[in-house]
Amino acid sequence: MELLTPGFGLIIFQALILVPIVLFLVAVFMLLMNSKIDPTKKIIWLVGITLVPVLGPILLFMSYRKLSNA
Repeated sequence: MELLTPGFGLIIFQALILVPIVLFLVAVFMLLMNSKIDPTKKIIWLVGITLVPVLGPILLFMSYRKLSNA
């Protein structure tokens, strides 16, 4: 029966895989749904989010308010 119970390491591994995916999806959704952002800036942010999967969405979340007000 031990084979059916996930260990703590497996749960941590799944969380480490799931968090960047969720960050990426939320960042892309927020970026595409905002009509105030210039389309060229959207493309630049999408490329950045895609190339830097964890840091890109975090930077977008930090600068989102300033980006959408401009």
